[in-house]
Amino acid sequence: MSSLSSAFNSLSTILLTDFYQRFVRRSAPDAHYLRVSRAMTLVFAAAAVPIAFAFIGSGGSILERLSQVGSFFVGAQLALFGLGFLSKHANEKGVLVGVVAGFAVLWAVVDGVPSLGFEPADVAWPWYVVIGGGVNVLVGWTASVILGGRRAEWHEQTVPGQIRRFREHGLPEKHDGWYLVPGRVDAPCWALLAFFVATIAFMALFGRLGPA
Repeated sequence: MSSLSSAFNSLSTILLTDFYQRFVRRSAPDAHYLRVSRAMTLVFAAAAVPIAFAFIGSGGSILERLSQVGSFFVGAQLALFGLGFLSKHANEKGVLVGVVAGFAVLWAVVDGVPSLGFEPADVAWPWYVVIGGGVNVLVGWTASVILGGRRAEWHEQTVPGQIRRFREHGLPEKHDGWYLVPGRVDAPCWALLAFFVATIAFMALFGRLGPA
C-alpha cells in the first residue's frame, strides 16, 4: 500500500506540474491545484484496478510480475537520467526519440515482428533493462546531436556543470564530511559497492553448490 500511494502521488504530481499547470491553468490558487491533484490520484487508482484484475490469472509471484513489467521502463529511466546528467549534447527532443526507439526495440525483442521475419528472442526479462537502456542511450545521444548539434559547454544541471558551478562560485563541496556537489562519491558509498560485488559473488558461488 505504501508503494502504491507513493506511485499515485508521484503520477498525479507529474501530471499536475508538467501538463496541467503548463497547458491548462497556469495561474490558479493552491487550493485548486490541491483538488485537481487529489482527483488525479483517484483517477490513477481507478485505472490500476483493471490492471490488477488482469494479473490475477498470471500465476507466480506478483513481485516478479511487477518486476517484469517494470523492466520495460527502468531502462528508459536510467537512460534519461544518464543522458541528462552525464551528456554534454543531450537535449529533450533527442532523448524522447531515444525513448521511443528503446520501447520499439524491446517490443520487437519480446513479441517479435513476424511480418518482417523476426521471431521473439529467448531473453530473460532482467535483460530488458540493458537492451532498452542501451538503445535509448545510443539513439537518444545520436538524435540529440542531429537535431540540436553539439554543445560547446556543459549544461549547468549536468554533473560536470554542477562541479564547475561549485568551483566558480566558491561553494563548499562538503558538509559534515559528506559531499554536496554531484558526482563526488562518499567513502561509505564505496563500501556499499564492495558489499554489492561480494553479494553477487556469494550468490554465484552458492548457485554452484548442491548435491554432487
